[in-house]
Amino acid sequence: MKYLLALFMCLFSALSLAERCTVHELVRLEDITRCAKHGDRNAQSLLGELYFQGKEVPKNYKTAFEWMSKAASQGDKSAQNSLGFDYYNGWGTKKDHVLAYMWWSLSIVNNEEPITRRNLDDLEEKLSPADLERAQKMASEWLASHQQLQSQGETRSQQK
Repeated sequence: MKYLLALFMCLFSALSLAERCTVHELVRLEDITRCAKHGDRNAQSLLGELYFQGKEVPKNYKTAFEWMSKAASQGDKSAQNSLGFDYYNGWGTKKDHVLAYMWWSLSIVNNEEPITRRNLDDLEEKLSPADLERAQKMASEWLASHQQLQSQGETRSQQK
């Protein structure tokens, strides 16, 4: 429950503070970093990938995980998929197959990728029934809270 509350707070703050940068702004590292720090999920995902691969910055799985978490909390499907791998393998965080399953589940909503589906199927066989149920419940709750926050954000922007 604490995890969902923290995720909810992170998502709410990200939706209210996010700066939307254009693709043309996401070329130089300093611009990517600036946009990521201001809440742009594309920049956060890109910066996470740069840290994961060690391109233009020192390779750092923990920092990559932190940026991917921010992008994933805003609904970035690529970042959600990456978090699944991070949790599955323990890259930048503690291994947690329940959270890996949850993030992979979220990444394929409306964006089915065969490799992610195979990862989910393989992981489903490894999880206990209780852990599988918990992962599915977490994903459902995350989706419900995300849709509610997205609707609130759209209402606020229409009122401006």
